[in-house]
Amino acid sequence: MFGHEQLSEEEASVLRDEGLLLASNYLLANGLTDIKVDFHAYSPKLQWTRLVANKEISPIWKYSGGTVSWLRYALLPHRILHQNDFDPFTKTLSINSTRPLQGLYESAVAKEYFCHRDDIEVGNYAMLQYVPFAPLWHHGRATQDVITYSDRHLDPGLDRQLYPLVWARLGSTAVSETLSVFSFVPSDSFLAPMMLRISGSLAGRLAGEEIANKKYREEERQVIHQASALEAANGSASN
Repeated sequence: MFGHEQLSEEEASVLRDEGLLLASNYLLANGLTDIKVDFHAYSPKLQWTRLVANKEISPIWKYSGGTVSWLRYALLPHRILHQNDFDPFTKTLSINSTRPLQGLYESAVAKEYFCHRDDIEVGNYAMLQYVPFAPLWHHGRATQDVITYSDRHLDPGLDRQLYPLVWARLGSTAVSETLSVFSFVPSDSFLAPMMLRISGSLAGRLAGEEIANKKYREEERQVIHQASALEAANGSASN
């Protein structure tokens, strides 16, 4: 469930292409055409250039939070880890995962940074994500937005797969933020926090699957009801 299945390079490339397409369509639909999208790339030099050139971020945040974010990118390459990521300091969305819907979700995460710029500067909002539980609110809004988008624009099969993914992310985030404030495990335990995050992700995934199943059962009932009503109306008309 949490690992990556073995894929050929061709299969992985096709799946990344699907993720790139989903992400690009979402960004276009939301008018976020100025976000840079890196596809399975790794270039610390380019990211540093983007960081310095980003005029939406004040220098104090560029060279503090932005530098920390750049170091994380340089030392823990998302390309090797097969992770998608959005960096508000460089305004870059990185697509590396072979799970296409993760690209869509990360695009919604990116959008949230710019929904509030009339009220709060993007750099201030980015630094706010270091405050406990702020990321949970951020991801909650992104989840709501991407589900609304998927209901309108995605095929039912993809839409149904999205619910477990986004709820798993919410569950993991909720546990991470709780652990950042409250310690429920011994300080010398390395595995316990990781296992708790995995448990949070699993619980979220199960909740998402149940929500998706409930939604589609209700939609099926409505379709059957409408078909029955139409059949009854046609029968009455023929008589």
